[in-house]
Amino acid sequence: AIRVWDDGPGYPIELVENGIQPFFSTRAGGTGLGLTLVQRLVRDAGGRIELRNRKPQGAETILLLPSGADHG
Repeated sequence: AIRVWDDGPGYPIELVENGIQPFFSTRAGGTGLGLTLVQRLVRDAGGRIELRNRKPQGAETILLLPSGADHG
């Protein structure tokens, strides 16, 4: 597992509840492809990505990847 977090405003609730969607961005001029690309790379490696909001503020991204031992 790789965990990355910050103390910023957090993820939009739509993103946390509905998951990562291509072309969805809350940033002005954003393409909505950054997390989509990360999600694709993680899935291609046999893993998954989780997005959470931290209390009292902040975002947390967790990449869950299989270890070499998981592949026999």
